[in-house]
Amino acid sequence: MFKLKTKLTSGLFMLLTVALLIGGASTTEAQDVANGSATATILTALTVTADSAIRFGDVLQGVPVHVSNASNDSSGVFRIIGAPGREVSIYMALPEYLAHTTGGQDRMVIAFSETDGAWDDAQGPLPQPESGTSTNFNPYQSQTLTLDAVGGNMAIFMGGTVRPSPDQTAGTYSGDIIMTVAYNGN
Repeated sequence: MFKLKTKLTSGLFMLLTVALLIGGASTTEAQDVANGSATATILTALTVTADSAIRFGDVLQGVPVHVSNASNDSSGVFRIIGAPGREVSIYMALPEYLAHTTGGQDRMVIAFSETDGAWDDAQGPLPQPESGTSTNFNPYQSQTLTLDAVGGNMAIFMGGTVRPSPDQTAGTYSGDIIMTVAYNGN
């Protein structure tokens, strides 16, 4: 009886093993492998230059002087060169005053109106905005602008007003206008 039970158990075990192998073979699926890739293109680095300062010239005590952003001789000019057709964000840190360059003790107020900034994305570097192609902007607000689609150029033009006091100390005054430009991802 022990031999019969062992034969039955061995036979049952074999039957289960065969069934699992057959059943397993019918449910096994084919496998496949694919290779993907990742790519990136680094854009041309932005180049920002301050080509000229806002030039107020000779200023009389107590007499405000305004320079237009479209003045060929006096407006400040920044030049931006980067990847053609790309958007950039522009932020300007503007001074509240110009400091006397000898000792810096005396200050003269400088102000910017909401139309004292202008941009032009003409296809080549220009000394001043082309007539009818520049767009005024408020230099106190950040700007999102698109570089020229052909050369990646843009020019920013600045005007402003100085307001000397009636007893303003004679001499030369200066202040920094800081423009920060960065690609914004678009």
